Amino acid sequence: MPETPDSSYVFSEQVGHLLRKAYQRHMAIFQQNVGDSQLTAVQFVTLCAVRDHGPSSLTELVKATAVDQATIRGIVERLKARN
Repeated sequence: MPETPDSSYVFSEQVGHLLRKAYQRHMAIFQQNVGDSQLTAVQFVTLCAVRDHGPSSLTELVKATAVDQATIRGIVERLKARN
């Protein structure tokens, strides 16, 4: 027989639920302001890092964006292909 949830558990007050709502709000604001519907949030962050720090190595971009090395390499390649 399945356990019944603790009656003090309120899903709308749980950190996972609140983070999901915050992320949804963040994405709505991002989409309103980015101006390019083909640009992902991680691509945008990468471009912002280059704008802020100038030409950068992949290692410098990893530090600036908190995106892992393999992912940042692919992002840079896709951005270069788009000019």
